[in-house]
Amino acid sequence: MIREEFLGFVKLVAMDAKSIASTIDNFIRNSKSIDLLQWANHAKRIIGTFKKNRENFDEHSGNFIAEAEEVADALEIDLSMPRIA
Repeated sequence: MIREEFLGFVKLVAMDAKSIASTIDNFIRNSKSIDLLQWANHAKRIIGTFKKNRENFDEHSGNFIAEAEEVADALEIDLSMPRIA
């Protein structure tokens, strides 16, 4: 399970970085002048993007793990790994 969570985290980080870069780029290109209130609202939108992506990851990670378990069962492979201290 640790490996699946790590792979999902890597994907989540990539999505967030891409989304944030695009949002910042669009904001700067479309702004003739930028004030503190605009930047505060922009920060709220970025935080919203993080929250949305995190929720999407939680929804889809369960599906990913379930599909991996089905394939492992079909191939008679045990996905469980012993905990290493």
